[in-house]
Amino acid sequence: KLNEAVIYDSAPLVWTVKPVVSLPNMDYLDQPEYNAFLEKLGVTITPEINDVYKNIVKISKTDLTNFKHFDKYDEKYTQSPDDVEKLTITKVIITSLQYLFKREAYNLLQNLQTIPCIPVSACSFATENYIKQPVHVKPIQVVRYLSPEDRHLFPYLHSLPTCLNIINEELDIIGVCQNISIANIQHLLEMMYLQFNNCALDPNNVFRVQKVVLKLYELFKEIPKPQAIKPLYLPVTQNNQYILVNSTSLVFVDSNRYKDQTLTFTDTPYHLFQFSSDTKPSVVPIMSIPTIRSIDDMDICLQLPKEVRPKGLSICCTEKILKRIENQCNCPLLTHFQNLKDLIPLLNEVLPKILSAHYKSAMMTVDDTFVNKFTLSLTELIKSVPVVVIQDLRSKIWLMSKYDIGTMKVQFLLQKDDDNYTLFVDVESSSGYSLQRELASTLCIEVARIHNVDLTTYLKAVTPVCECLQI
Repeated sequence: KLNEAVIYDSAPLVWTVKPVVSLPNMDYLDQPEYNAFLEKLGVTITPEINDVYKNIVKISKTDLTNFKHFDKYDEKYTQSPDDVEKLTITKVIITSLQYLFKREAYNLLQNLQTIPCIPVSACSFATENYIKQPVHVKPIQVVRYLSPEDRHLFPYLHSLPTCLNIINEELDIIGVCQNISIANIQHLLEMMYLQFNNCALDPNNVFRVQKVVLKLYELFKEIPKPQAIKPLYLPVTQNNQYILVNSTSLVFVDSNRYKDQTLTFTDTPYHLFQFSSDTKPSVVPIMSIPTIRSIDDMDICLQLPKEVRPKGLSICCTEKILKRIENQCNCPLLTHFQNLKDLIPLLNEVLPKILSAHYKSAMMTVDDTFVNKFTLSLTELIKSVPVVVIQDLRSKIWLMSKYDIGTMKVQFLLQKDDDNYTLFVDVESSSGYSLQRELASTLCIEVARIHNVDLTTYLKAVTPVCECLQI
């Protein structure tokens, strides 16, 4: 029906959602008269913006969006230089985006952020000003500038083809970034997770993942209040192979207490994040990739927003003494802690001042109530807890209070039974700085438990508490 059709001149904008009609030329009519004639027939001259948007979406559902083209391209879609003068799919996309932008259809343009509507080259080394082997990807997979050291992220991340530079503002609205962003990386990792579906990554993709995790770490360091990026998938080693898992199912070593310990997560839904030790796959990669530099696992995890951050073992583990074989001998840690009990009045006077100064230097604001409440609970815990010396002190570790992940030799153990705490110390324990910092961290976590708040609430106080433990 003519009253449902769109004039042929607008075919590139709507051909998949509206019938297109080509009428004979009427040279005896000028343009306004011809348009009036078409309107009387019911033929659409100016397509609706919603139809143009739907046309782009329909195109995005064609085989041109198939990821397999990056591996083996279907030659029937190949374009030649002679096609540049013709109406190519790339021109259709450009014309459609320009049409929506000119009519200020900004909401519809923003809706395209998750639609594969950007044509890129299936060849990573394409340099032509036209796209010989087009594949359509989402705007979140494209950046205007991809540095040479990041080119190995192809085909998950692409540099904007030169021929698309004529639609700058349109690309900004649909989500094409200037440089690699946190959102780009989050989507890349999610794509790989869905693609591999819990199967092992090949060596090249191991390096890709490690490279983007480092990039993510650097970007988060530059952003004081990062945006939410849930879900986030990170690499782990399982049966000597690399897989991607949701970051919320990861734990990491956040204390010297758990370093170099043999812990088993096989029978739990959790994995241990060990990025630093995962830098060399067992197979040499076939592509040239910059050297992966090592960064501490804890540093990476602490840079992530709380909603996607793996859980620190000191936060999610509880410990119980394995065998209570008491020893009446003295030891340096026992002596130090007993002396500390005698200094409670001094701690109550000094600690609030040190805490306030520490938070202020970290550009954080805390009121006197926060500082005093923490100080009183901490000193009361130190004052009231009995100290028991144990021969060969070992603890059983429970993850999330339900999964037995192993036992370990420890220098101290703060254990709560019912409402009473006991500080067990190994007969051979020392009282050096490393141990005191570990003890300070344990005390801060226990104060958070006493206050029934998030267990990370007082971890910023570990350094000043450690200073006071050395009095």
